Amino acid sequence: MCQFVETLCLESGVVRNLHYHEARLNATRQYFWKGSTPIVLAQYLSGLSNVAGRLKVRVVYGEYGVTEVTSQPYTMRRITSLRLVNNDTIDYSFKSTDRSALNALVAQCGECDEVLIVRRGEITDTSYTNVAFLENKQWYTPARPLLCGTMRASLLDAGLLTERTIRCEEVGNYSAIMLFNAMISFGELTLAMHAIVK
Repeated sequence: MCQFVETLCLESGVVRNLHYHEARLNATRQYFWKGSTPIVLAQYLSGLSNVAGRLKVRVVYGEYGVTEVTSQPYTMRRITSLRLVNNDTIDYSFKSTDRSALNALVAQCGECDEVLIVRRGEITDTSYTNVAFLENKQWYTPARPLLCGTMRASLLDAGLLTERTIRCEEVGNYSAIMLFNAMISFGELTLAMHAIVK
């Protein structure tokens, strides 16, 4: 069985949404390995607390606990266009180190910067972010994403996002699309709707 991964944002010595990452990690371990001992992520991050700037921390884990912790300075990708790509069978419910299915979809993006994945007629995610769509000053995120991200969970809990089924043919009803993940904050990467290419 492949391993799983949590990607954490460490900014000015503080881990963003640590509770959400730890909860997802331990839920994944319980799903695959019943009775596994909970992992306390902070124990693996203590040596990074004095690092300045925004750091991407990658924690790889499996049945027997954390196997690898790496970090590097983070630079956000420049995204200006998204290509709609259909795949009705893709499943990325758990944040696995095996991204082959996602990479196969990214290979279809052509001249666009990234893909926007459609599953059974519904918008889900890009290959590396959750998404939300703006309508009348309210942001709506797909009710059935490929992966329930930690930033998505925190934004839902804060009331900044509302879940909604968003069908492919409905994207024209919205005025903007926002991309976000553990490393990309709310409002940090927002595009006009003409950035989506069919």
